[in-house]
Amino acid sequence: MKHFSYVVSNTQILEEILKSPEISLNKAQSTSILVQIYCAIIDAETIKNFNNIIKSAIPNAIIVGASSIGEIINGQTVTSQTIMGFSFFQEAHLYAAAFPGSKSHEDQISAAISNYINQIGAPIKATLLLSTSISLNIKTLFKYLDLTQKQSLFFGGGAANYSLSYQSNVFLEQNIYDSACLIVVFTGVSLQVKIQDYLGWLPLSKNMTITDSQDMVINTIDHQPAFEIYKNYLGIDNDEKFFINSLEFPLLLERNQKIIARVP
Repeated sequence: MKHFSYVVSNTQILEEILKSPEISLNKAQSTSILVQIYCAIIDAETIKNFNNIIKSAIPNAIIVGASSIGEIINGQTVTSQTIMGFSFFQEAHLYAAAFPGSKSHEDQISAAISNYINQIGAPIKATLLLSTSISLNIKTLFKYLDLTQKQSLFFGGGAANYSLSYQSNVFLEQNIYDSACLIVVFTGVSLQVKIQDYLGWLPLSKNMTITDSQDMVINTIDHQPAFEIYKNYLGIDNDEKFFINSLEFPLLLERNQKIIARVP
């Protein structure tokens, strides 16, 4: 498998990328091609244009994407950009599907995903899952997954939104959803998939304890208002710019002997 990532600001740049030697050469040698698009802003007309241009150059490409915050390319975080990743597989075969549904119906979405995956006859090595995590409870969704092919690894992420409008989007080809899960199933006898954790952040404070919380809201840390921790250590105020200012300074939480990062 070979993968290439690009910042794409307009259709002209995309057309130039699709003519590049790395894309032209690898698409001719690949059985399956996955294109992932992560956008700061989801615009239906733009997504349609991107899809048309990609499909005209790579008719067999599977195209998936999501709205995002803090786009990542070549190990670096950028903001308010559109990132496209092209993955070329020489022997693997991919299957993609969308599963729309509303909150409190995660069990039904899980049943549909499980049924779809269990009907794939080829050896499944991994599944990419993209979800509108603002509108769906992914923890509940995974609770109800019923897979017979236990060796399948899951990876992926949740869509987000810079405007904090409590709406995010995922899309498969030209179909855009504001409450759904998308999956791409990776199959192939010779395909090998390994999931590796990479954090990248280091702690800058002493160890602290969440002392009061309700659902997904942290109220106090070490019995202090949670916002005061960010004010004291980073000078980030509790105002309308808090989210953007704190984006690169996540909370580091210890769960099951692992450190994970969560944007506050």
